[in-house]
Amino acid sequence: ESRGLGDVYKRQGLMSSLRPEARPAGLVMSSLRPEARPAGLAEQDAKAIQRSLGFTGTAVDGDFGPGSIRALASFQFKAGLPVSGQIDDATRDALENPDSTDPRNAKPRISVLNDAGDAPDMSKVKAWAKKNIADPLKAAAFVSTVESETGGRSLIEEGRHFSRLLGRNRTPAEIAKKLGGNTARRKAFNDLSTNPDYINGDTAKKDAMVFDIFYDDQYRGTNYKLGNVNLGDGSKYKGRGLVQITGRSNYKKIGDLIGVDFIKNPELINDPRYAAAAAMAYLSLGGKNFFVGEVTQDSLAKTVGHSDDSQKTEAKSRFDRAIVLQSEMYP
Repeated sequence: ESRGLGDVYKRQGLMSSLRPEARPAGLVMSSLRPEARPAGLAEQDAKAIQRSLGFTGTAVDGDFGPGSIRALASFQFKAGLPVSGQIDDATRDALENPDSTDPRNAKPRISVLNDAGDAPDMSKVKAWAKKNIADPLKAAAFVSTVESETGGRSLIEEGRHFSRLLGRNRTPAEIAKKLGGNTARRKAFNDLSTNPDYINGDTAKKDAMVFDIFYDDQYRGTNYKLGNVNLGDGSKYKGRGLVQITGRSNYKKIGDLIGVDFIKNPELINDPRYAAAAAMAYLSLGGKNFFVGEVTQDSLAKTVGHSDDSQKTEAKSRFDRAIVLQSEMYP
């Protein structure tokens, strides 16, 4: 269990520089470089914060890079505070007085979903982004990403075996042609044509079997593995949430950051209490680092997931939309 900053300071004999007249104006995700420490925050105080957040050994280096920001955001969520990644007054008080905030009695969190809880309410998403993301263009890019990933309609990835173009379910051979991949994955799709469970299954069953093949790590290249190594992982950890988080590994990372067991309860990624925080945490993961540095078309290409031409085209579309959204959200 993490110690409060007050305990850390007393034990080390330090004088905190986090008093009102000396603390940084705000530790903002969008303004940090991996090697940077916020101006006005002494190295020993930065290290004290890292220790309070649970860092040990060489990880306590006084540099507030993406890892420290993620840990701070995680602390805020668990403490029932707005997930901003900033050292604000409420966060400072909670860090210095850990017993004053009981995560089990966290304050109600603002939902960004519609009344039915099955799709984003984009007006709420915009308001949440403006409140929780300091940089206007980043806030707009967050909204643009949610729009693109969900179509503003659904929080759950649609089944892969139905074709809107054909107006019917694809045959296993058509699925193999559409979803492709290596020879082993194509064979696995084709083999569905003789699998009684698939032949006799309803739509949900067929969807699950297609997801279990499509997202299975044994059929994916080294750079595209998702941690899906158990039978059924593909359908259990299919795309969910505001940014369509996919794969056992990502569910585990996001859950660890915000303190929710998404491995045992994957459907909670769509829960109104966690949807926005889960999306924000996902975008902060290493390799994406959405909240570090400036948002650009190239940085959005990494956020989309790949850097090939098709993804660069998608990233350009999202970035262009973000420019429009910024003017709408910040008139």
